[in-house]
Amino acid sequence: EVIPLSELGRPRIDVLVTICGIFRDMFPNLITLIDRAFRLVASLDEPPEMNYVRKHVEELKRKGLDKATLRIFGPRPGEYGTRLPEVVETSSWSGDGDLARVYFEDMKYGYGENIEGVELPELFRSLLSKVSLVTQVRYAHEYDIIDLDHYYEFLGGLMKTVEIVKGSRINGVWVDTTGERVKYRSEREAIDFSIRTRLLNPKWIKGMLAHGYDGVREIAKRVEHVLGLSATTGEVPDWVWKSIVNTYLLDNELHDRMLRENPWAYYEIVKLVYEAIERGMWKASEEYVNSVTKLLYELSDKISQSNHSG
Repeated sequence: EVIPLSELGRPRIDVLVTICGIFRDMFPNLITLIDRAFRLVASLDEPPEMNYVRKHVEELKRKGLDKATLRIFGPRPGEYGTRLPEVVETSSWSGDGDLARVYFEDMKYGYGENIEGVELPELFRSLLSKVSLVTQVRYAHEYDIIDLDHYYEFLGGLMKTVEIVKGSRINGVWVDTTGERVKYRSEREAIDFSIRTRLLNPKWIKGMLAHGYDGVREIAKRVEHVLGLSATTGEVPDWVWKSIVNTYLLDNELHDRMLRENPWAYYEIVKLVYEAIERGMWKASEEYVNSVTKLLYELSDKISQSNHSG
């Protein structure tokens, strides 16, 4: 039901909804419901300054764009995400434009009532150009912003693409619904909190290393996700990389144990830190650059010899 403007007390805000393939397959009823809501609000006879959905729909129609009320976009039918994690994992990108291009190409498919993944690049681009704030909901205690690559894939990917389309940076908000009260954090605050409670938390590190080989691999995954967040959001400050190096690379006891448990995953951590330096994500001092570079070459030789002897 439509809430009257007199009761709402503010303009109706236009929203772009991005979904993954799992949401598409599990909740077609919700896609229909959301689509109906957009069409209902767009049909209201209200002033443009009080109904941005209607205002933007009319603008899109004047541009001759089809399905102007559509606001739900996701991967094409049969796909469940984007290629961003693969691109970040393999370091196969040269600049921000590459990341935005991958996200855009993989998420330009519109969904709605009786609309199943129609390719609508111009409509998607027009809607992206209107975005001024991006949000992501955290719904489970098990996963925080550095625990899954999906967060930098969908939240970071959207932020980076909007930034490229608009030519200016926008803000991101992390909405934590896991407690009794909903908490709101900026992107940087969410990354800061997650890194302190995970990667730099001695208890968490101890818990991971109790799993030996798999534990070191899980730590390496988090460092990779930090790199992905840095690439897509630009909200990973220098102190994070410095702290990762101090904790995992320069601590002799931790260095020796992780190298013993899983040398390949530990080597990945060093490569990720080196990549952060090379890409300018971390303005490291000469001392840190030399330390990381020296360790990278040492481990490269060890891994090479190990693979050769194996």
